[in-house]
Amino acid sequence: MITKASKFYFEYPKNIYFKNSQVLSAPNWFFILTTGRTGSTVLTKILNLHKDIYCANEQNALHLFSTILQSKIYVHQKPRLRYTYQNQKELNIADLRKLMEAWKDTQTTKKLFGDKDWLYGEEYSKLIDQVFPQNKKILTTRNILDQLSSLYSQDWYKKIPIHKFDKYKHILNDVKERIVYNKKWSKEADITIPFENFAIDGLAKQEIFKILDIFEVSKDKFPINKAMELCDHRNSICRWKTDKIIIDFLKQLKIEDKNLFNILTESTY
Repeated sequence: MITKASKFYFEYPKNIYFKNSQVLSAPNWFFILTTGRTGSTVLTKILNLHKDIYCANEQNALHLFSTILQSKIYVHQKPRLRYTYQNQKELNIADLRKLMEAWKDTQTTKKLFGDKDWLYGEEYSKLIDQVFPQNKKILTTRNILDQLSSLYSQDWYKKIPIHKFDKYKHILNDVKERIVYNKKWSKEADITIPFENFAIDGLAKQEIFKILDIFEVSKDKFPINKAMELCDHRNSICRWKTDKIIIDFLKQLKIEDKNLFNILTESTY
């Protein structure tokens, strides 16, 4: 099976089957759904402050998951995964779960194990629910204009050739893509964490404690003050208002699609 997206394509093998595969519930597994530049890395660091929580940073579960499934993932001209796992033996869901649990045990002894990547909300969404029933999901969101302004300023992003061509259509596609993802993933997530809330001390604490409640772990002795030191986002709010790339895009969008223009610019932040 091959699925396509605007910047990615995925090839999944035919060596996995679902019949007669029974797995135990996995409330100790969690996944952060994110489209990038929405505070997910900061959230990962905050969660790792808890004595019972381990959260990878796009490093562990995703790569093993992809390798076992023999997936090939390409991001533009640079392979994100540089290998293809060669194995013709059929795997059922229960086998895959056992492999993932064994992998988890090599990484940490903490009670809860998680990872973050947009793939958990998109390409792997149905599969992770089958492999990890009752897993927990967190969605990180952000004002889309601020999110794209931050994304486009990244050195690695500036090297992407597509950004140098029809800039308006490229940005419009990025906007619509994130609107679709946020709408879909908000229905799947146990909790949604807005980037902007991390800029307000009271709200940031509330969001962190909500997650700990969902994970059913103790809030006692959690270093909340240390966590708050990571929540320094005030200067990143409304950054799009001084970003020429975004301003130029909005000028054309106001002409092409006034309704979407209003949706994007009528923000409380």
